[in-house]
Amino acid sequence: MIISAMLQILLVRYSSIPSLGFDDPQAPLFTSANMLPYIININAVLIIPLFVKVYGYFTNKENRILTLSHEKTNAELLFLRSQIQPHFFFNVLNDLYAMALKKSDKTPEMILTLSHLMRYVLYESSEEYVPLEKELTYIKNYISLELLRYNNRFNIKINIEGNIDHIKIAPLIILPLVENAFKHSNPTHSSKIWIIINITLAEDELIIIVSNSFNSNFPKQNTTQSGIGIQNILFRLDHIYPHQYSFENEITDENYTNTLKIKIK
Repeated sequence: MIISAMLQILLVRYSSIPSLGFDDPQAPLFTSANMLPYIININAVLIIPLFVKVYGYFTNKENRILTLSHEKTNAELLFLRSQIQPHFFFNVLNDLYAMALKKSDKTPEMILTLSHLMRYVLYESSEEYVPLEKELTYIKNYISLELLRYNNRFNIKINIEGNIDHIKIAPLIILPLVENAFKHSNPTHSSKIWIIINITLAEDELIIIVSNSFNSNFPKQNTTQSGIGIQNILFRLDHIYPHQYSFENEITDENYTNTLKIKIK
C-alpha cells in the first residue's frame, strides 16, 4: 500500500498537477500528510474484495463442517441400522436348521418369510423415509416369523386408526418395540401371552403403542439386546426427529407398554 501510494504521488506530481499549473517543485514528495489520503483510498478499494474473500472463506469452511457433520451422522445412522436384528436372523437360521433336520412342513414358509424380511432390511429400508404401510408389512412379516418359531403361542392384535396411506416414517423405527414385546412376553414360561400394537394418526402426530403380557416373576430374555435396541431407536430418533418425538415405557406386574409419539411433517 505504501509503494502504491508513492507511485500515485509520483504520477500526480509529474502528470496531472503540472498540466493544471499547480506544481510546486519545492514541496516534498513523500510526507505522511501526502501519503495518508492515498493509503486511505487504497484501503477503501481493497476492503471490498477482502471482505468478499474472508466471507467466502468462512462460508466454505462452515459448509465443509456441515457436510462432514452430515456425513458423520449418516454413517452413524447406517451403522445403527445395520445393527438391527442380527441376533434375530441368527436365531431364525438356527431354528431353520433344526426344522430342516426334522423335515418340518413349516420350513419352506419360514424361509420365504425370512427372505421378505431380509429384502426389506437390505434394500428397501435404505431410504431416509419409507411409507408407513410398507413398514407395517415388514412388521407383519416379522410377526409371522415369530409365530412360526413359537408355534402360534402368541395372541397378537394390530389396530390402526386414521388414514395412513400417504404417511412416511424413518425405516425400522417400530421394529425394536415389537421385538421387545416378544422378549418381555416370556413365551417359554407362559401359555397366556398377548401383544397389542395400536397405531393412531391424530392430525400431525403418529402414536405407536406396543403392549404385551408381562410376568414379573419370570426373568426377562436378552435384556442386554433389548436395552441396545431401545438405545438404538432413541439415538436414531434424536437425529431424524429432533424435538419432534416423545418416548415412554410403563411396566406393571402384568403389562409392559412402550409409547412412541412422532410429529409427522
